[in-house]
Amino acid sequence: MAKEPKKPSTGRQGPSKQTGKSHAKSASVRATSQQQSMKSRAQQAVQDEDAEDDQEYEAEESHFSVWMKQSPSWLISMLVHMILLIVLALISLGIAIDDSPEITIGENITEEEVEEEDEALNEELEEDESENEEEVEEITSPVDLKVEAPEMTIANENDDTELEAAKIEFSEFATTSAVSGDLLSDLGGTSASGLGGRTTGGRAAGRRKGGGNKGSESAVEAALKWLANHQNRDGSWSWNHTPGDKCSGFANPGDKTTKMGATGLALLPFLGAGYTHQDGKNNKYKYVVEAGLKYLVGNMDPKSGRLYDRGGPTHEHMYSHGIAACAVAEAYGMTQDPKLKAPAQLALNYIVAAQDPESGGWLYTPREGGDTSVVGWQIMALKSGILSYLTVPGYVKTRANKWLDSVQSDFYSEGTGIGSRYGYRVAQDRHGHEYPGAVTAIGLLCRNYLGTKKGDPGLRMGVEWLASQGPTRSDMYYNYYASMVMYQNDGPKGDLWRGWNGVMRDQLINTQVKGGSDRGSWHFSGNHGNVGGRLYNTALAAMTLEVYYRYMPVYQQSNVDQDDFPLE
Repeated sequence: MAKEPKKPSTGRQGPSKQTGKSHAKSASVRATSQQQSMKSRAQQAVQDEDAEDDQEYEAEESHFSVWMKQSPSWLISMLVHMILLIVLALISLGIAIDDSPEITIGENITEEEVEEEDEALNEELEEDESENEEEVEEITSPVDLKVEAPEMTIANENDDTELEAAKIEFSEFATTSAVSGDLLSDLGGTSASGLGGRTTGGRAAGRRKGGGNKGSESAVEAALKWLANHQNRDGSWSWNHTPGDKCSGFANPGDKTTKMGATGLALLPFLGAGYTHQDGKNNKYKYVVEAGLKYLVGNMDPKSGRLYDRGGPTHEHMYSHGIAACAVAEAYGMTQDPKLKAPAQLALNYIVAAQDPESGGWLYTPREGGDTSVVGWQIMALKSGILSYLTVPGYVKTRANKWLDSVQSDFYSEGTGIGSRYGYRVAQDRHGHEYPGAVTAIGLLCRNYLGTKKGDPGLRMGVEWLASQGPTRSDMYYNYYASMVMYQNDGPKGDLWRGWNGVMRDQLINTQVKGGSDRGSWHFSGNHGNVGGRLYNTALAAMTLEVYYRYMPVYQQSNVDQDDFPLE
């Protein structure tokens, strides 16, 4: 190898100079190596720093040589030993040298920047995972939803009502009692037997047999679209078209501000047409139904199962509860979703506990008497629960019939059979007082669902009386209940039903709004029509046009001898 050319002499060059230089460099390298090993940095970074040190040293070498030449040897030795002692002391104490965010990793990226990038990446990954999640969250039970609202109180409510509702035991769902062949795969889930007409095929068959047509089905779908557009952001609906929310701006809002009953009533037409909260190839309203059910379950009292607005008017309490309970029970019955079983059963338990033990009826608050209009919604909810394989004690039937007996009039023959007319809270005087059409229809339908035989003379007289009255043009409450009575007792092929249906069906098709923001809706002023507003009328009208398939006929052959409320 060729020898390197000697550098020009600058005077005194001895071992002292080389030793000092070597020791200083060694101290620097050791300090840097210690720093990098504690940080687990790449070796390349160390080599780059060493190269920089060498370049800087060469640039300053002449100045250092002059100093070394002029300094006594004892001073140089002392300086070197001091540096070594300081380095050794730092190493022995385990102190990280210059442990700051400015330490580079790779190409001028600090630790702090790397941590920030990791956090940003995690956030991006979480956002990517949530992009495919739908706007409506999964329905959960009251416990899962962690309901934090304070307990809702009821004016004049007995303290033991909640305890009675909570302690009613409900059996596990018996899969052997389900109708295995009654599938709702196209609309999400399996159906209870009495709700089995709500499939796509069931709707078509029921419509053909019962006297519906393309116009009636188009009207139902238009109504559901209006209801979906009217839903609030939190999944609820409101009678008064909540100002400032998504439903604002619709014509003819009602006077009520409560939401639980409105949400239940709005959900029922979706469920009646077969739309549930579960996946299905034809289930275009999955997220509408899911959001509505989540609102009801999330606002249910988790102890007693109460389903009405906190602070709402007392006279709306049991109305709201019955309607909302009916929706939750039907949703469970159509899907057998285990997350809905406990809420559905609790809602029924509350109805059972709220029944007045003396009169057998239900009023605005639990155990305070009865009103046939309120009774109707409770019986509807209990019937939906039974169709959904939930539990209802047999004594409820005995008590409910006791109430109906107390408000009925116009016996077929004195002391036998059931009455053909019904009053709100007392039996109406047949001489001089008009029988309320809606209450009579409610009473007759309750008799149907409580097991009165089809051939009962009083029942038949009541059906004939309704047929003679015909549908009204302004009272959807009457039209809704009376249409169900006529279909259950004379449909789908009876002459009375055909005459009723022809008028009712065409009247609703022709009066539905055909354009503008209210397209698909109805509004009538009769019997609470203005109080409930456009939402109330639209929901009832849509369910009336679903009568062909919403509930299977009570008196079909498979149900003739069935006792839905077995007595204990």
